[in-house]
Amino acid sequence: MSGSTLPGTGDDESPDRVVLHVDMDCFYASCERRREPELRGEPVVVGMGYEAGETIGAVATASYEAREYGVDSAQPISQAVERLPPVERPDLGTGGTFAATTARWIWSSTSRSRAR
Repeated sequence: MSGSTLPGTGDDESPDRVVLHVDMDCFYASCERRREPELRGEPVVVGMGYEAGETIGAVATASYEAREYGVDSAQPISQAVERLPPVERPDLGTGGTFAATTARWIWSSTSRSRAR
């Protein structure tokens, strides 16, 4: 690094360029906790391609508490259910709309300077 630019930036790029990395690890689990505060501190798994009572589907995201049980993203939902402790699972419905709205807000908040 020459001291005047960040690694990965070219000489032809503006020296004012800023690269922002937004770590959205556990994003969907965090959205569910925002909708349902009683989930704080509990293992939260958000599935994709999964319907209650079915064994197909995969983990879209797992909270850090769920990861302590060996649950991780892209894992078959059946494995995740086996690894987590038994719990009463309320039907939270779909949080997709809330998560999508939140993601759009994050995107618009972090991309305002692109048009300048």
